Amino acid sequence: MGSLVAHIRPLFRHLGWGIVLSTLAFVNGYPLVYADSGAYVRASITLEQLDDRPLGYSLFLRAITWQETLWTVPIVQGALVSWLLLVLLRALVDRQVDIHRKHNILLVFLGVGTSLPWYTAQIMADIFTPVLFLSTYVITSRIALRWPALIFAHLVVLLGLISHNSHILILLAAWSTWTIVIGSIGPRLGTWSGWRVLTPPLLALIAPVFIGGFYMMDGKAPALSRAGNVFLAGRLCEEGVMERFLREHCAEREYRLCPYVDDLPADAGMMLWSDKGLLVREGLSLSQADSVLAPLMKDILKDPVAMRTYARSVLVSTLVQMFQFDAGVGLHAYGPGTSPFFHIGNHFPREFSRYRMSRQQRDEFKVLERANWLVALVLVLSCIYLLFSFPRWIRLPRFRALFIAIVAWLVANAAVTSALAVVDPRLQSRVLWLIPMFAVLVFVEHPWWSGQGVTLSFGREHGGYSTQSR
Repeated sequence: MGSLVAHIRPLFRHLGWGIVLSTLAFVNGYPLVYADSGAYVRASITLEQLDDRPLGYSLFLRAITWQETLWTVPIVQGALVSWLLLVLLRALVDRQVDIHRKHNILLVFLGVGTSLPWYTAQIMADIFTPVLFLSTYVITSRIALRWPALIFAHLVVLLGLISHNSHILILLAAWSTWTIVIGSIGPRLGTWSGWRVLTPPLLALIAPVFIGGFYMMDGKAPALSRAGNVFLAGRLCEEGVMERFLREHCAEREYRLCPYVDDLPADAGMMLWSDKGLLVREGLSLSQADSVLAPLMKDILKDPVAMRTYARSVLVSTLVQMFQFDAGVGLHAYGPGTSPFFHIGNHFPREFSRYRMSRQQRDEFKVLERANWLVALVLVLSCIYLLFSFPRWIRLPRFRALFIAIVAWLVANAAVTSALAVVDPRLQSRVLWLIPMFAVLVFVEHPWWSGQGVTLSFGREHGGYSTQSR
């Protein structure tokens, strides 16, 4: 009996923190929703993979909602983050006796002062972007895990990869950066573990097989996305790339966008949903528009001038995306005629009244501006603290490795999302809380008032350099 309680207690601990990180859902009166939430809810019931998003997150919803309630979603999302952060803490701190107190400090700070709770409380796949980072880092670093926990971490990585198309490219880009840095620094980081380093990128290469298989189950041709050309076409409308190419080549070949060369949409979002978008103007579905635009995209990608302009645009947009921190972007009311309203009402009728009476749907969720200021303040203070404590934590191999991994992930997220979609605060805010997380990890291990320095000695505990405080 005692052994059973010992195994169940951690589960209840993380579920408890899942409830705490879901506070915004309870304050709102219902889990937060975004414009795309309805599509995920619908796919969780029909198990049909949509043209512009993989099925992974909808499978997650189906597994934890029992097709009865969406209230379990924020709680489980928060519990998953809680578990990953505890595993990370166990690997980073030297003194394990007060590990739960440090875990509590970390989660309270993240839950009050960062963008994290805006994503744990939301019915969106965006929460899996930081979860994918944490689970990947847990696997690739020399963190001691029992086989059940290690297998679970791999399943979380796979689920994250098939939850959003951008996640595959983000993981591969970040992992490539990590391996280059590790290869150049060598054993001084001492935190990377043999075969486990290779499994996340291997899963990233396998994930497209799952995504293509989901399309085949629906009787469609296998693909990574059936809307990629539409997003890219919208993205190329920025910086005048699309307009210049069409003006030069429409006389040679009649592309579908040629009639609209004087009135192109401004970005990918407008290409998809505005009156200037091809879908609205031509009455096409996403997959139909994707096929129509495929020849145009192929020709543009072979044009050196267009690609040079696009590359400059990607560099600028990546830098702009890096500084997008707003929390709760797009969390306005979604009433009649919107996807969340229709699909929640259709598939979760017993909760529909609660949805309609939530603060968000009555446009009474007025804390967004103050939340953005708080998130910005905490982010700036975290950066200042890390700058002034730099001489202490930079000498700790484990902290140095984690910092490099976080920076690589933030840059990869900004580059992939801004290059293939749009510059959107929601897409960067979902991962920027990793910086305050790192600041708190540094703080709880070596508080500034302790006056502790760090010495390095070679040992076996971390497979390389271990740390000693003095």
